[in-house]
Amino acid sequence: MVTQRGAVLLGDSVACDAFDDSRPLRVVTHAHADHLGGLRTSLKTCDKVLMTKATKDLIKVIEGPDALSGGAVKTLEYGKPFKYCDERITLVYADHIMGAAQVLVEDSSGARVAYTGPFWNVTRLWSKPRMGLPRAGALSTLTCMSFWFRWLRNSFDTEQFTSLDITVNCKR
Repeated sequence: MVTQRGAVLLGDSVACDAFDDSRPLRVVTHAHADHLGGLRTSLKTCDKVLMTKATKDLIKVIEGPDALSGGAVKTLEYGKPFKYCDERITLVYADHIMGAAQVLVEDSSGARVAYTGPFWNVTRLWSKPRMGLPRAGALSTLTCMSFWFRWLRNSFDTEQFTSLDITVNCKR
């Protein structure tokens, strides 16, 4: 689900790339301005704000050295899950800008939902397991930005694609 503010909601706990007051975790997928919506509010109210170290460093350069102060920022390495309640959140390499990540959320029932913003080689990233990421057909839901949807649809074989619930995020 994508909120009016542009937050991509994953599982029970995660809001990606914008603030949502119903989610205790915020993930910043990369340091472009359109993915930092409500960051100051997230820093004040979320239990954790997750991002890669490179994204954290870029935000400090772009927004100033105090941009992330006052919040519980946690940096994650690609492929290393962070456990929160009954969910595991994993950042997966995204071939976009330094520090960019795709997000995988897995719950205790085995449901797997993922979000990807911009990336350049969807076949390489999603059709073959990489850093613990399941093949796309093993996901319950994949949310992607709308301008990547046609490329995504054409990058998977029909059987794999039709078994996948795709949510298109219309935020550009």
